[in-house]
Amino acid sequence: DMYIGGNFQSVGISGTAGIAKISASGGGLDWSSVANGVYSPGEDSVVNAIVMLDKRPEVLVGGDFTMAGAAFGSNVDNQTAAWGLAYFDGANWQAGYKGLRMISSSTNVVHTILHLSLIHI
Repeated sequence: DMYIGGNFQSVGISGTAGIAKISASGGGLDWSSVANGVYSPGEDSVVNAIVMLDKRPEVLVGGDFTMAGAAFGSNVDNQTAAWGLAYFDGANWQAGYKGLRMISSSTNVVHTILHLSLIHI
């Protein structure tokens, strides 16, 4: 599996604002939603950085977005307020990662995320 992020609202299927998952299947590619992507009311949703974590399919994403996950109709209260940094555990979005959270501000933008894995021999 591979994840793609950027400044897009859809890759041709619903729930792919800012981020989508690509899987190889039968010689082709399958696109899918990452729990309904990211969302910014009235603005484009942008994912600038994606890091696959050691425990797959977990990913950490940063960018210019306010919330992550599904909104049902005009109800955004059921989304995760992420403010530019969100963690996807393979099923659901969570704000921040392991205690690291962004303050609630519409000016938060994450451009780069660095992830180091330590290999013990």
